Amino acid sequence: MPEDECFSKNYRDHFETYKSHVSACVSFARPVMNALRSRLNYDYVENMVRLHDIGKRGEEFQKSIRKEKAQDIRHEELAFILWLDDYPDLTCLDEPQILAILAHHRTLIDEISAIKIERYISEHENMKELSRRWLNILMRPRKNRIDIELLLPTLKLVDILRTIDLLASYTTATVLRLSLNLENPDSLFASAYTNLSRELSSVNLRTDEINFKDVENDEKTIRIQILKPINSIAEYKRREQK
Repeated sequence: MPEDECFSKNYRDHFETYKSHVSACVSFARPVMNALRSRLNYDYVENMVRLHDIGKRGEEFQKSIRKEKAQDIRHEELAFILWLDDYPDLTCLDEPQILAILAHHRTLIDEISAIKIERYISEHENMKELSRRWLNILMRPRKNRIDIELLLPTLKLVDILRTIDLLASYTTATVLRLSLNLENPDSLFASAYTNLSRELSSVNLRTDEINFKDVENDEKTIRIQILKPINSIAEYKRREQK
């Protein structure tokens, strides 16, 4: 689906637009790389960050976020399958990047993800080629059962992407709550935003470090200019009342 028509997250009666979340993530890329003392190429990381949620543009995820249909496959798993199938927007990613996208909410390739990926591949018209590429990843020669060549670059990217994703999500949700005069936790680590906030993010963020100004607030849209710790626009659409 076109990104202008897509949402990324929901909070109460508000949907954060896809562009809003991606913009916040990209804005956090350089600060997170600096905080983690990463020597990876910035353009390489930014490219992965910009595409990490592309699976959310699928019709299934958009129906799910509106509570119209349960998901049969998660957005990061769908992105991985699209990459296997040479989806044009994803052909610029290499193997460590797409594996980091697959792993940014879970482990690298867990059993549930593998089952869902294989189920989708089995029903795909290009099944033979997708299966071959999938097996080439799973069955790589391994020394002492650890594929250092695959894991080391991927895990560095996973750490960066998870931290960026959590900081961006926490920041945009926090400015919305502050704008609506709702109570906020003291920090990302103290929040219940996700049960894995403490484990998955390598960088904490305090609520009092966030600064913003309201730009637009009408019956349909809330737009907030984030001034600190990044410069970005948080955009939420109000849920249509039936």
